[in-house]
Amino acid sequence: MAKLCGCNKGGIVTALREAGQSRMARAMTLSPERRRLLYRAMHRGFKEADLVIGNFATQHLGDMSEAEVEEFTALLDVPDQDLYAWIIGREAVPAAYDGPVLQRLRTFDVASLLQR
Repeated sequence: MAKLCGCNKGGIVTALREAGQSRMARAMTLSPERRRLLYRAMHRGFKEADLVIGNFATQHLGDMSEAEVEEFTALLDVPDQDLYAWIIGREAVPAAYDGPVLQRLRTFDVASLLQR
């Protein structure tokens, strides 16, 4: 299950600022298609999803195979509330979406990025 907690409030702003600078540097090395996916991942519609999915994409999109990129693209087409519910384990994942990328997304520890 993705972790959102575990960092102090004062450090969140600094961590997000530093993560944003790092995110920009990584984004510049991606293909245009993957940059569009990164943008979609970072702008989901509510902040919790932006944090988890956006930071996951920042960390992993550059290393994904084409098959994984296709799976990630399909996940981004899922409504925000459904995808987030699957990530945090609030709802069961339909078999059609329960692939390796979603499994990695469910175990992604976004809190560790915010504690740096």
